Amino acid sequence: MGVALCALAGIVPQTELDAQPPGQPHTQSPPQPRIQEDVLVRAMRDELLRSMKDLRLAQLERPYFIAYQVREVRSTSVSATCGSLLEKSENRARTLSVELRVGDYAFDDTNFIAAPEFAFTRNRSFFGINELPRDDNYLEIRRRIWLGTDAVYKQALEILAGKRAALQNRTRTENLPDFSKEDPTQTIDVAPDVKFERSDTEPLVRELSKMLTKIPDLYASTVALSVSNTRTLYLNSEGTSYEKTEPLITLTANASTQAIDGMPLGDSVEFYARSFASFPAREEITAKIRDMSIHLESLRKAPQLDRYNGPVLFEGRAAAEIFSDEFEPALVGQRKAVSGNPEMAALFERFSEPGSASFANKLGARVLPEFLSVIDNPTISNYGNETLLGGYKVDDEGVRARETHVVENGILKTFLTVRTPIEGVAHSTGNHPGSGPAPSNLILVAGNGQSEAELKKEVP
Repeated sequence: MGVALCALAGIVPQTELDAQPPGQPHTQSPPQPRIQEDVLVRAMRDELLRSMKDLRLAQLERPYFIAYQVREVRSTSVSATCGSLLEKSENRARTLSVELRVGDYAFDDTNFIAAPEFAFTRNRSFFGINELPRDDNYLEIRRRIWLGTDAVYKQALEILAGKRAALQNRTRTENLPDFSKEDPTQTIDVAPDVKFERSDTEPLVRELSKMLTKIPDLYASTVALSVSNTRTLYLNSEGTSYEKTEPLITLTANASTQAIDGMPLGDSVEFYARSFASFPAREEITAKIRDMSIHLESLRKAPQLDRYNGPVLFEGRAAAEIFSDEFEPALVGQRKAVSGNPEMAALFERFSEPGSASFANKLGARVLPEFLSVIDNPTISNYGNETLLGGYKVDDEGVRARETHVVENGILKTFLTVRTPIEGVAHSTGNHPGSGPAPSNLILVAGNGQSEAELKKEVP
């Protein structure tokens, strides 16, 4: 597939034109370089050109930035317990996400908490998420894109007006732009689809779930297998485009029991791969499921621990979980949104996800021991003998993936960010893999750490 898409910033005419529905071509537009055509790409590109040229309500601003992302997903899943199938499902979906900004890079309709009467009446089109037809009907696809764009545009105008009113008599404590300027990219990152037959997957799920019934004292267990092929297309008005495909196979086995004192216990093992050729052998899968059941049995019979006050050593998966849950969120750069409503701002902050708040004033300061460093690297697919699934060539905003040294010798050097600038980080680090800023392949490096045996000697 070709990758050329023109930058659209210069095609917006100076005359004011009202928005028109699709189906009315504008012959005066200059010819545009094109990515390789299919009906979906052509509809996205044509509607993007039309919206940047003609979308404007009288006397109000036109969009300065529009991005379309279409995600196509085909998936199949099957689950079983005690050797019997529980559920079989197939899904196929095509969804459109519209990002539209009004204003300019310095000040636009984002990073603002709207009033409650607006915030709690949002429909799906507020987020620019709309279902598209699954068949390649050019006119209907364009009509859906037009409807989604129109709805997001009108809401963006309303939010921008509210933001200006809220800040009119307020002194801003920070003067950060709302959107960073990044170099346009054109990327193709396509992997072969996973080919499978349900007749091949169902016997595996049945067999593994039946194996768990032979383990005593397990009260419930389930084995589930899902296979998905996801294709993502993206175009924006700056000239960025990409096509990505993400095949994924997921096998999960979980089991639960109860300790002698009545405490409920549960555990699970997961297996992930991009193809069946790289999927673990059946012997490895059964061995890990057996290890899980042995671990549960040992927990079930373990005596209750007396009161303890002292050091705790986390090992293996537990150590990774602790780091992921407690430390990793603080490495993500979150912009604190402004609001004209103090109650709404307090509510939003209370229920917002953890971000860089705990490290907000620690850029350049020590956050870890000197012998530890943290690197985020979406450009790699393997680390030693481990296969990594968090990699990509560009993130969801089309920003090129790159290695980021977040913490060096214990010192916080930067945050992982998207195209929303934060204090101390003016540009995206390419960490928008989904709904917001997030790590990719996060690697914790010990410069002169101790071995496992040495660490255990120091624990009483």
